[in-house]
Amino acid sequence: MKMFIGITQDLQEASKNISKDFQGMQICTELGPFISSSDASQWMEFMIARSENMIPILPLPAISQGSAWYGYTLEDAGSDIL
Repeated sequence: MKMFIGITQDLQEASKNISKDFQGMQICTELGPFISSSDASQWMEFMIARSENMIPILPLPAISQGSAWYGYTLEDAGSDIL
């Protein structure tokens, strides 16, 4: 099983991209809000360090300096994505 992890300021837009780029997979965990991209990135790095199966997803460009960030994970139980 593969686990994917990412951060975003727009969970709806991330969900759209995930459905397109990851063949219908959906976000299974959402976490946040984080105050900054740095805080969200630290969470993602912490989670990757704890698991050998986590594959990072590059974040979408920032929407706004003041907007909150969110973390999310996806789970792929059987396909050969990546």
